[in-house]
Amino acid sequence: MISHSALTLLNRDIFQITSDDVVFLASPYTFDPFIVQMFLAFAAGARIAIVPDSIKVMPSKLCHILFDEESVTILQVGFEFIWKFAKQLCFQNVIEALF
Repeated sequence: MISHSALTLLNRDIFQITSDDVVFLASPYTFDPFIVQMFLAFAAGARIAIVPDSIKVMPSKLCHILFDEESVTILQVGFEFIWKFAKQLCFQNVIEALF
């Protein structure tokens, strides 16, 4: 069995995470990736961006917070999360380009 701490150190080295990074804590605390995301940030001395669940379902607001306000550099999320973003943001970009 591989411990969370071993994964954290491995990920920190592989992705070269430093104290300049900002990690988005996307997973619920009951899901294993939460531990990896949290300790990855701790091990590197990086900041953690925590967003309420009510904001996570609003792609444009979440993008604004993550990228404009918090300048997140590490985003470890599942495919469905990215798919929701892509659909919403592509639609917004098309509408903005048209008008």
